[in-house]
Amino acid sequence: MRKQHLPQKICPACKRPFSWRKKWDKNWSNVNVQNGTSVLSI
Repeated sequence: MRKQHLPQKICPACKRPFSWRKKWDKNWSNVNVQNGTSVLSI
């Protein structure tokens, strides 16, 4: 998958988009908050 075709979500805290990463492959549906450079699952 090319980088421009990766799924994205909008962080509800900072309203900025962040893209899918390989390490979130199994729980992408639970990833929803970006905190600086790390993304937290709530």
